[in-house]
Amino acid sequence: MNKKLMLRTHVSGTQMKQMAIKLFCLILAVGLLAGCSGTPASVPASSAPQMLPSIIPPPPPAPSSSAAPSIAPYQSPIDFYDLLAQGPDICAWLTVDGTNIDYPVTRGIDNAYYLTHDAYGAYFAGGAIFTDMINAADFSDPVTVLYGHFMPDDTIFSQLHLFKDPDFYAENRTVTLYLPDNCHTYEVFAAFPHDESNLLYEKDYTDPAVFEGLLDYIEQQAEDAPGESHVGTEGITAGDKLLLLSTCDNEGASRYLVAARLVEKAAEC
Repeated sequence: MNKKLMLRTHVSGTQMKQMAIKLFCLILAVGLLAGCSGTPASVPASSAPQMLPSIIPPPPPAPSSSAAPSIAPYQSPIDFYDLLAQGPDICAWLTVDGTNIDYPVTRGIDNAYYLTHDAYGAYFAGGAIFTDMINAADFSDPVTVLYGHFMPDDTIFSQLHLFKDPDFYAENRTVTLYLPDNCHTYEVFAAFPHDESNLLYEKDYTDPAVFEGLLDYIEQQAEDAPGESHVGTEGITAGDKLLLLSTCDNEGASRYLVAARLVEKAAEC
């Protein structure tokens, strides 16, 4: 064999090896691609890797027309910030339907100071409307008493005497008490004369028997003075909260009271 034939044979063998290597790599690549294209036939579908849940939260559901509306913060119609800056003992504001009673309510350290001082602390013979000193300032007691003078000019609590008239009593039964954080609506259920005794002293109205005793007393007072009294205690039981408005009586008895029961405590009145 001459040298040219040996060289041609050698070159051909080398090319053949290179081609074989390329072919092997091509087959290997195709196999790998086929393995990545899906679940291998030898692996059961149930053992295939599962998709992980998305870390992106789903969008919030559309608001339902039946969803409860959001409750706005209480906005008092009374500017208590201004009131308390002028009279730090002011704890509420009182209105009585059908009357000119539309005043701040104070709570002092005793039951004497606001007999001769207005709600802002200035001397005034007509005084102010104030709670009994043993009552809580948030009106959470079973029975709360408010005092106010009977005045010749028909101010302060003078118009409580309008409740002596049966028509007025029948048509004006709502008392509203505005507090800094809510308001209370009361319904008048009695108007009657009373002596000078304090209805709160040494009385535990959390005791149902004592509370019922007060209702019995109110009914008896109304029976004893039918011409100027009205009463309807039906449906009132221990656990109810009562508000008693007390003023001087200009017709013989020591005091005249209007009694009301809390019917609603709400964010707005």
